[in-house]
Amino acid sequence: MQLFLVTNLIALALFHGNVDHIMNKEEICNQEVIMSDGILNYVASRDLPDVIEVLSDNYKWLGYCDAQHIIKSMKLRTDDQPDHEVFKVLRVENKVVGLIMYESYHFQDRGNISRLAVHKDFCNKGYASQLLQYAIDDMRSHAISDVRLCCHRENEKALSLYEKKFNFHINMPEWLHLSLDLSSI
Repeated sequence: MQLFLVTNLIALALFHGNVDHIMNKEEICNQEVIMSDGILNYVASRDLPDVIEVLSDNYKWLGYCDAQHIIKSMKLRTDDQPDHEVFKVLRVENKVVGLIMYESYHFQDRGNISRLAVHKDFCNKGYASQLLQYAIDDMRSHAISDVRLCCHRENEKALSLYEKKFNFHINMPEWLHLSLDLSSI
């Protein structure tokens, strides 16, 4: 990724005739925040509006909360993440088209994918697979041997991806997720 970015910056400098100044690593990294596509760390100042849009379109599949709860939690989120928690965005043409959030619990050799979502305009292009493969590869590189996730029973597209393409299997069909609204008691 950085090699591609460096090559593009050098080519751009050559194209504009500015071979006297080739950017140092710090300048290149600063440019990456602005112009890079691919799977990147979530940066609130850059990604928040796009992330809210992606999550708003997908909230019904994302578990226990409604769109407003998800939006509120994203606005409160900072770029500093606990060591075990990873939040990546997939950018295409400088727009967030998908995201994945996952945790690695090294002391248990277990990982958990908490959110995977792709913008509705970018579905069926392989982006969910790309994000999921990235997370699996990252967890494997950190000696994680067991990856878990929750999926809504009616989310057939996601279940197909998880079961058919990635060989996840349903191991706790009898479990239910329960909630308690404390304002009602």
